[in-house]
Amino acid sequence: MSQTPPLKQDLLASLSTDDAIRLIINHFYEKLFSVLYTVTQNIRSLDHNAHILALQATARNITVELEEMYRKEKFFLFPLIQQSEAAVPAQVDCPSLQEVQIHYSNLLHAISTLINILQDLISAKTGEKPLRLLLERAARLKEKVIAIQHQKQTYLFAPYRNRHCQPVIND
Repeated sequence: MSQTPPLKQDLLASLSTDDAIRLIINHFYEKLFSVLYTVTQNIRSLDHNAHILALQATARNITVELEEMYRKEKFFLFPLIQQSEAAVPAQVDCPSLQEVQIHYSNLLHAISTLINILQDLISAKTGEKPLRLLLERAARLKEKVIAIQHQKQTYLFAPYRNRHCQPVIND
């Protein structure tokens, strides 16, 4: 397995559409799922109480949204973009882009909720060290999700948006 390239500001700009899609699907999503897996494993290792159950529920929401976004892009949106690039009649329409945006927004909201719960637990001095590590990982996951989504919106989705359909990046 190859090392995931660092996410430079304009990394996708220098790639063909096919190469950018391959990089997103095979490397970036793999990295996101890896970080998410670590976060969920860390949550599972904590002592169970009402706060930990809330963390587990939030982690499940994050997993669902990331999986849905991945599936919609890999099996629907990216193939449409590739067909469009190959001059095969295909329509990358506003609802397709909006569906991905909804999952992205829900994903960011769930990660932010997880971070807020962790910050509250740390403030209450509840098992501080493992929670701080978990908070760092959750923050890193959020940063990666935002960076990758920004790259996708700037270099893959931009040609297919019009003034009536402009996904917004919730930084």
